[in-house]
Amino acid sequence: MTPKKLLTRLALPLAAAPLAACATAGAPTAQEPDAPPSARVEVVLEDAPAPTEVARTADHSTYVVWVQDGDGDGPRRLGAMDYDAERDLAVFSGGVPASEFDLIVTAEENARAESPSAFVMTRADCDAELVAPRTLDTQTRPNVAQGTNVSAETGRTQRAIVECEVEL
Repeated sequence: MTPKKLLTRLALPLAAAPLAACATAGAPTAQEPDAPPSARVEVVLEDAPAPTEVARTADHSTYVVWVQDGDGDGPRRLGAMDYDAERDLAVFSGGVPASEFDLIVTAEENARAESPSAFVMTRADCDAELVAPRTLDTQTRPNVAQGTNVSAETGRTQRAIVECEVEL
């Protein structure tokens, strides 16, 4: 049986504080975009095979998340996913631009890879927009995720909605 590859959640709540404050000491750092990230993304892969199975080599033992936006530059590394082999689950949380972008998950030799390998686990084309609070029917639109945040400037609740087409 072939394992399923699923990008199950892509939540993009707008950040109220700079994301640099969320970094942990010693954690791999992503290649910094020109502008600081303005949103956070959570990527969850369920029923995920080990990275070594995707690459078919023991050398590629880490999943890495990349973002490609419309700036014309190559993909930028966001960071490594935490992989739980017992649960076949890979999880990542980090900063992304709040605009149109592609997310790519690849199997890599290490968390500090400088460019994506050819071993692509999954890819998602994403479009985020800031909207006033409203209700979305995620049952009929399963690739839509939403997050909320209270604006420091206006005190009003804002929501970033991300719609992704997931490539399996």
